[in-house]
Amino acid sequence: MGLLGLKNFLSGEAAALADYRVLLAADSPAIPPFLHSFSESSWGAPVEQFVFDGRRFSRSALNYLLGLALYKKHVSSPPRTVLEIGGGFGSLGEILAASGVENSRYIDIDIAPTAYVAHSYLSHIYCEDEIVGYSETAHESRIQIEKLPRCSVLCSWQIERLVGSIDLFVNYISFQEMEPEIVKNYLSHVLRLNARHILLRNLKEGHRIVSDSGKAGVSVPTKGDDYLCWLPGYEVLERQTHPFGFQTVDGFNSECILLGRSKNFL
Repeated sequence: MGLLGLKNFLSGEAAALADYRVLLAADSPAIPPFLHSFSESSWGAPVEQFVFDGRRFSRSALNYLLGLALYKKHVSSPPRTVLEIGGGFGSLGEILAASGVENSRYIDIDIAPTAYVAHSYLSHIYCEDEIVGYSETAHESRIQIEKLPRCSVLCSWQIERLVGSIDLFVNYISFQEMEPEIVKNYLSHVLRLNARHILLRNLKEGHRIVSDSGKAGVSVPTKGDDYLCWLPGYEVLERQTHPFGFQTVDGFNSECILLGRSKNFL
């Protein structure tokens, strides 16, 4: 392999390049949301960011881009209102800001420390009058989605206050870290908000069970089939690990699931 090849492997660049190649093959540049021109911000001096064809990508951004390419395979119209639970530092919000979708709206729900980070990051992506955070919404007992600006970063307990409907709900690699009753409660609000489509990426087998040795884990894993049970009225449009997900060396499947409202429940 050589030193350069070893560095490429250990840095994650080889895996990132594999994701980028799938994105180039899967995306349709003429169909919004537009993904082909996205380049990630370097604000905050990220330590994991790769450059392909002059554009910057983190592994997180590539994960979301692949998920949106999967969405575009099945849905002809772009999502205008997107709700995400567990948005990390704001990758999806940044991608949507550059997607060319007019009158789009992104809502990120997360725990307080992460929501603060996401708001700080996305404040460098959106104009000042296009983004609100917890301080602007904390006093509201009802948060009307249609009155929110292009980007909103809310704390987890505020999901109960949201009123309206959404086009797309997204959760990437965080439901797998929660106990089933927590995930089920979150999804009850997704149902209440009448999401037209749902895009998930989590471990098919669920997270490891916490052990007596003190390793991190969950008491009861949330598995891929659980989502299908907890989302009545939806049908699977696609469910797979390859090419849009990832299989670990020890055989765990980080699978993508795209669901749409069943015609019987429209």
